[in-house]
Amino acid sequence: MTEITYNNTSSHDLEVDGKKSDEPLAEKFGRQLREGNANEKRLGEIIAGDTIELKSESHIWERTGNICVEYLRDGDPSGISVTKADWWIHELTTGERDHAERRTLAYIMFPMERMKELARKHHKLGDISHAGGDGNRTSSILVPLKALLDYDRRPSQ
Repeated sequence: MTEITYNNTSSHDLEVDGKKSDEPLAEKFGRQLREGNANEKRLGEIIAGDTIELKSESHIWERTGNICVEYLRDGDPSGISVTKADWWIHELTTGERDHAERRTLAYIMFPMERMKELARKHHKLGDISHAGGDGNRTSSILVPLKALLDYDRRPSQ
């Protein structure tokens, strides 16, 4: 287990597993502030300029542990198969769709290519439902929530 201690009597205020940071706290704070501001600006540019595909997932994900990514409707490509958006945003809500207690728990945002990569992987695995939405007219890929953060940690070659 990693142990982190804070010592405000030193110019190197943070220790991780007994090792002091080589970066003085004031410099580290300044660097992290600049990085944070740059990241906030980048997210603002995404929201203002890029296109998004937003899908709302109601209460069923809580029971199944999956999100549904639509790819066919009436046998024709739809959803992720045809989107031109730059970003995929999946809203997780609790409560029935028209229920007064329905509320948003989280928005999960992915670059579109990453979401398509996940969808292709789970389609190949057979994680598919043909009994979805609008009178069972849609087919969806079922992506487990725990798989959303799985990625290949090996460096590109």
